[in-house]
Amino acid sequence: MTTEAINLSEVLKRIDDRIGNDNLEVPGIANENLITIINSEFFDKFLNRKIYSWVIRTYLANAKIQERITDEQFEIYLSQIKTRQGMEQLAVSILLSSVSAQGGLQQLKAIPVAKSGSVKKEVSVMKYVGLDTEESSECHLSILPH
Repeated sequence: MTTEAINLSEVLKRIDDRIGNDNLEVPGIANENLITIINSEFFDKFLNRKIYSWVIRTYLANAKIQERITDEQFEIYLSQIKTRQGMEQLAVSILLSSVSAQGGLQQLKAIPVAKSGSVKKEVSVMKYVGLDTEESSECHLSILPH
């Protein structure tokens, strides 16, 4: 297997260029104050924690709904996220696990919005699909309401 050098800065720049830049504007708050807050170490820690939380909540909720983890495994994950380090490790592990050993991204088909009581029926038709399959020509994202 050949290993090639990857310029991470260039990869991230290309992703950021494609995603674009969101300007945060809060009525009644001066833009300079927002910039100071956003560029602070405190905000960086806050934002990282929110991202880790979102990744973990989305993953665990989907895993439970799809019956991919047992109640025992679920409890182990919950005990792991009691500490900041445990939360960081689990979030990174979840994100890294989305890249399969074959080098393709794993993608979860969207959970259809369903009325209470019909979720079990809807979930049974879901499966993971690789990006190399015909079905995966569209990007799917599932977000569960709280």
